Amino acid sequence: MKGKDEDKLSMYEKTGLFVKDHIDEISAVVKRAVIEKANFEEALNELMYIIANAGGQTTGYTQIKENARFLLERSMLKIMRALKAFAIDENLFDLKAKNDYSRTDVERLRDSDLFTTALRIYGLANDNEAGIANYSITHDNISKLDTYAKSFFEVIQLPKDKIGERSSYNKLIELKMAEIDTILYDKFDNYLSLIEFDNVQLYAQYRSARSIDNSRGTSSSKQYSGTVAAGLTVMVVQQDYDQDRSYTFFNKGNADLQIGLSTDGVSINSSSVTLQPGDEISRDASDLNSEGNYLLVQNIGSIDGKYEIKADK
Repeated sequence: MKGKDEDKLSMYEKTGLFVKDHIDEISAVVKRAVIEKANFEEALNELMYIIANAGGQTTGYTQIKENARFLLERSMLKIMRALKAFAIDENLFDLKAKNDYSRTDVERLRDSDLFTTALRIYGLANDNEAGIANYSITHDNISKLDTYAKSFFEVIQLPKDKIGERSSYNKLIELKMAEIDTILYDKFDNYLSLIEFDNVQLYAQYRSARSIDNSRGTSSSKQYSGTVAAGLTVMVVQQDYDQDRSYTFFNKGNADLQIGLSTDGVSINSSSVTLQPGDEISRDASDLNSEGNYLLVQNIGSIDGKYEIKADK
């Protein structure tokens, strides 16, 4: 993966953790957030699967096709099961018969048969979209089936010696990241904007999770920077606690700041460091707390603040 993609992956993980921890609060405002949370987690898991295989020992056309087939099979099985459940409840025996496939049945399909079956299921899903909506199938789920089927068809049509392995993996990663971006931009960014003025703290934490830090490099050092509104607290980064990690904190703005570690990502529960405008202070993680996977910045001033943090790992 390119460095910028690694930064985005880190942002996806931070955002996923935030959504998981606060889904009850978000879904109280937008009930559909529960469905989109599941879609986001599914897409992120699929992205991690592709990345893991891209760096594994199995190489070449076979592995690329396996990735494309895996995504298509999962998508198709999910929709087939919903169609079957809908057919049973509504006594639609012909529809039930057309979707009565087990996982083993699908896995045994030849590549060409898998593709044609996926197209048929896509058509049935479109025809019965309203009915299967009650079985956790969204329009996005149906659209993804079509996308995965077309991607799989492209792979099985290409001659093996014409496939550039690395470029093929990069294309799969690019497509999956674009899908995740769509969920975040079109769904969660809009959902969270609805609570910006009613729950300012939660919204600030979301924007912090959605920020992309440019912490990549040849060394293991990290650097984070950002702003924090007056009276609010933002999560800078979530990472496993390391008592030997060293931080250097900079107050780049005109408001007093407190910086410390947290065990819940919401409030500082450690020996925080207070920085006045222009201050620069260094501390080890062990000086701040004996635990805490979240690094927080709290603005204790009356105007917006600005911070910069450097960590050695």
